Amino acid sequence: MLHRASNAYWHCTNSCLRRGEMLKRARPLLGTIVEIRVDGAPEGPVPARLAEPAVASAFESIAYVDKLMSFHRHDSDLARLHAAEPGQRVSVHPWTMHVLRQAFRMFELTSGTFDSSVAAALVADGLLPAPAGPRPAISTTFDSIVLHSDCTVVRKEAVWLDLGGIAKGFAVDVAVGALRDAGGRAGAVSAGGDLRVFGDTDQPIFVRSPQRPAETHLLGALNRGAVATSGAYFLDSFGHSAGKYAIVGGARLRGQVPKTPRYPSVSVIAPRCIWADALTKVVTLAGIESPITIKALSLYHAQAVVS
Repeated sequence: MLHRASNAYWHCTNSCLRRGEMLKRARPLLGTIVEIRVDGAPEGPVPARLAEPAVASAFESIAYVDKLMSFHRHDSDLARLHAAEPGQRVSVHPWTMHVLRQAFRMFELTSGTFDSSVAAALVADGLLPAPAGPRPAISTTFDSIVLHSDCTVVRKEAVWLDLGGIAKGFAVDVAVGALRDAGGRAGAVSAGGDLRVFGDTDQPIFVRSPQRPAETHLLGALNRGAVATSGAYFLDSFGHSAGKYAIVGGARLRGQVPKTPRYPSVSVIAPRCIWADALTKVVTLAGIESPITIKALSLYHAQAVVS
């Protein structure tokens, strides 16, 4: 999970947000605590009457992503897709289609290392609940689905998709877009281990220590971009054994990648949070020195830090 430096030097006013001031709100969403912040900008004060609606709009965007792409909801696009018979066309929201296309591109670029069709394996391990619909084979891969230009999806065979490794990053991106559309000039959106900042001022980025989760260490500074961190945080707290790590490689590479974390923590810095989120799984599964990882990081203009 990513954390900022202490915000003791930030404070709110009832009229406007000047440089060095901020408005911060937090809500439980996406299975974590989502924190949204709007900062006063160097070019002038931001009226508080605009900051509050901007934050509200960003939260609404995140909640809508969760509604569309949650594996757990019975009314999500994924649930409808899982319940459909193979060969049946299922209409999905353009946001869902965008995330599916990004996930499929990552699947192809990484030779199946990043594979959102691993939900069957996660269900088998008790890490996800079994959805309604035909049960797929664990060996099924992401190329069992066909994405059409009219925002419809067809499964060639039964397959369960879990977008948890990429959709949270997308939710952070759309929240930042909502803040900008509403007049926000600088700020940040944080959702668990996914963070995106915007504005002209460098912001320190702190990462939680996997060995001592109560402590953080400085990763660096960023003014426009995203950081995502994945790792073996709090596995014992959730009752997961070492053999039930939630980051699972694609079916093509099962048996060739470790079931337990390769690194205690992986952080990826990228222009967009959707890319950073997905790339943490690639680094974890393939290794930071793998040709697959090096190629993917280069194509997405990203950098990785492991510990």
